[in-house]
Amino acid sequence: IGGGGLVLLGFAVMFGLPVAEGLPLALAVNVTNALAGCVRHARAGRVLWPDVGRMIPAAVVGIALGAVLALWIPPDGLRIVFAAFFMFMAIRVARQGMRQ
Repeated sequence: IGGGGLVLLGFAVMFGLPVAEGLPLALAVNVTNALAGCVRHARAGRVLWPDVGRMIPAAVVGIALGAVLALWIPPDGLRIVFAAFFMFMAIRVARQGMRQ
């Protein structure tokens, strides 16, 4: 789970924003941080540009699909989807930590 998930949670808890309204704001924060990190890694020569090129089509499809689903799923349903995803990721991270 990236920082965007925590930002989204913060918007919901601190400002009472519904997930559908907080998501674009969290993404804006995340994009800003990601761009800064990307520039730094690119300058250091640590970006595998051929891999980036291969990921772009999947990212575009995921962005479009996510935008459409966010419009179709009611706020309570979106909240449940995010909660389930966060639980899945928390369990996955915990299991990986126990193996190490």
